Amino acid sequence: MPQENLPQAEGDNTEFVSLQTRCAAMEKELATLRHETAALWRNEQAFRQMIREFPFLFIAFDESGVVFHWNETCERVTGYTKEEMVANPKALELLYPDATYRAIIVELISDPDCELHNEEMVLTTKSGEGRVISWSDISVRVPIPGWKRWTIGQDVTDWRRAEDALTEANERMRALFMGAPDAVFVSDAETAVILDMNPQAERLLERCKEELIGKTIAALHPSGQQADHLRRFYSVQEGRDTGFLQAEIVTASGKIVPVEISPNVVALKGGKRVVQGFLRDVSSRKRAEEEKLALEGQLRHAQKMESIGRLAGGVAHDFNNLLTSISGNVELAMMELGDRDPLRVLLQEIGHAAESAAALTRQLLAFSRKQIIEPRVLDLNALIERMHKMLGRLIGEDVQLYMVPRTSEAQVNADPGQLEQVIINLAVNARDAMPLGGRLSLETDLATLDEDYCRNHVDAVPGEYIVLSVSDTGCGMSPEVKSHLFEPFFTTKPRGKGTGLGLATIYGVVKQNGGSIEVYSEVGRGTTFKIYLPRVGGEAKPLKNLAARSLALGQETILLVEDEQVVRDLANRFLTKLGYNVLPHANAGDALLAARNFPGKIHLLMTDVVMPGMNGPTLAEELLKFRPEIKVLFASGYTEDAIVHHGVLSQGVQFIGKPYSIHALANKLREVLTAS
Repeated sequence: MPQENLPQAEGDNTEFVSLQTRCAAMEKELATLRHETAALWRNEQAFRQMIREFPFLFIAFDESGVVFHWNETCERVTGYTKEEMVANPKALELLYPDATYRAIIVELISDPDCELHNEEMVLTTKSGEGRVISWSDISVRVPIPGWKRWTIGQDVTDWRRAEDALTEANERMRALFMGAPDAVFVSDAETAVILDMNPQAERLLERCKEELIGKTIAALHPSGQQADHLRRFYSVQEGRDTGFLQAEIVTASGKIVPVEISPNVVALKGGKRVVQGFLRDVSSRKRAEEEKLALEGQLRHAQKMESIGRLAGGVAHDFNNLLTSISGNVELAMMELGDRDPLRVLLQEIGHAAESAAALTRQLLAFSRKQIIEPRVLDLNALIERMHKMLGRLIGEDVQLYMVPRTSEAQVNADPGQLEQVIINLAVNARDAMPLGGRLSLETDLATLDEDYCRNHVDAVPGEYIVLSVSDTGCGMSPEVKSHLFEPFFTTKPRGKGTGLGLATIYGVVKQNGGSIEVYSEVGRGTTFKIYLPRVGGEAKPLKNLAARSLALGQETILLVEDEQVVRDLANRFLTKLGYNVLPHANAGDALLAARNFPGKIHLLMTDVVMPGMNGPTLAEELLKFRPEIKVLFASGYTEDAIVHHGVLSQGVQFIGKPYSIHALANKLREVLTAS
């Protein structure tokens, strides 16, 4: 108050002083108030600045629940500006289209006792994206006019997405772990202690994981291998051993299972390391590899046998021509000699040697499947029964003979002479394997060979078969002997006791008749040969014993074609002695020319099959064009597929094999010439 306006009266001095004092106090109080107001204003500005730059969402509501404050973080997260949200009565609907979330916010504003503690709600942004906000309610009264409550929110969308992704990844990894086709073990890298294992591991080991968790990986392996596998484990976790490891594990039942292990060292949080071991049961693969090796061995053996067969067939061709000349000329010479002539004994010895050589040649041809056969439907049981007495004499009294027909339907399509040869050879071998006596069994039965069986037996073909089993109780064979069993000239008998062609012949005969053969043998436990012949229908023809036939003569004209001179000369002498008129020629061209120019009837063409230039079948075909009435007889010691198919004589073809005797030729000629 200005000094000049104050009362000057002495009586008023006290009042003045008092008033002056009060004014001073008011001025001081006013100054303090101004100071506090300025501080409050600064605090408010600082508070507003803090809220504006606050890294969290900050929303203040007034008494009616309308947004009173909207910070910059709210703008950035939601996309709504302060101008769009402050004082907007529908702000909550924009943020929370979901009525459930909106009800929570309304309750928060209206009820002072309602509190939020990290409540997560999905907020909808202006662009329509959902963001997960974790809200925390500040329940105290706000010292700013118009503000009723505020709430602070943190955008945890990325965290939750990361957590969800991590959870999903963990679940996926767990699913892979649990559903992996291989057994999986998790072990501590430092201690080798098993931490976990999947169901496949439990099935492989035949144990539940509770039995193994806490034990070292050595518990998986056989006792003699545990120390070695622990060393390998530590070499893996130290990085010194990688890749696939071959090992064996032992199951609860004691079964040893070969496995392939693929170890992988994994670093976890905190520096802990574990070793994941993927174990794959390779039993099937190893069996397949062994079967493959066995099949490859069978294939190599079959190829070797085929090569030997081709060689044997080629040798037999030339050899038979020589034998034809030797045995034939011996036969002619003996016919000229008297019964007491001293040369007769020498010629007989030559003849016996030629017969033995011819038998060896037939065996070679049988082995190489080049022997010409005439198969017929026959009853295998009847064939064996017919041989019973002869086999009994062959094997001797020390060997008991059993014949067991396990099927009454034993029809096969085969050459009876060849099957007799097979049975005799097997019986002789069985007798020799039982020098102190024993038991020989011949059984027949039905069998069906399926695809699985044939995959493991190269020579077999799926189908129904009659099985002939020939079993003995003899000394048996080693695997080494079995591997060479069917090779020609392989024998375990002493020198001079066998040619080594018996089983080779059996092999060729069985294959030529469309069958297969298996051998089961152990040293000291005997041997069983199983011969599989294709089962056929139809009625078996009765087996007849061939009676001896006398020398048959003739007088017809025969066109003889043979490229080997020694054979041609012999055949000419045979035919002439039998009374025939012979037109001999060395090749097909000369024979055709002679046939065209010959004025009379030519009754029969006797021709070799394999000749240079035009072969025998082609010659016959050309000759029949202008002499359709002529009969044809083929002669050969070896033939491919000219008049046969896989060794089986073609229908209607007449054939005589080399070497042949004059008696065999005489009878065959009459058979052909008199046939209708």
